[in-house]
Amino acid sequence: MASAAVALILQSKPAATPDQVKDWLVKSATYVPTGPAANLGLKELNVNAALARSGTAVQTPGLRPGLKPPVDLPAALAHTRG
Repeated sequence: MASAAVALILQSKPAATPDQVKDWLVKSATYVPTGPAANLGLKELNVNAALARSGTAVQTPGLRPGLKPPVDLPAALAHTRG
């Protein structure tokens, strides 16, 4: 998973150095909220936060005011369950 996060960051910031990418990923990681990983104080990668630290934040369409998701997710999931 870390390699995919690095690839996304490098796609957005191709001139970034390995130290910059590592710094952005480490400083933007968020604590896992529940479960055994939370008890150990582990963190998970947050690529959007890393991109925001790099000055290249990605706007998720569902988070912009006034926009609706392209798919009704609960209905789509209900349809796949039969």
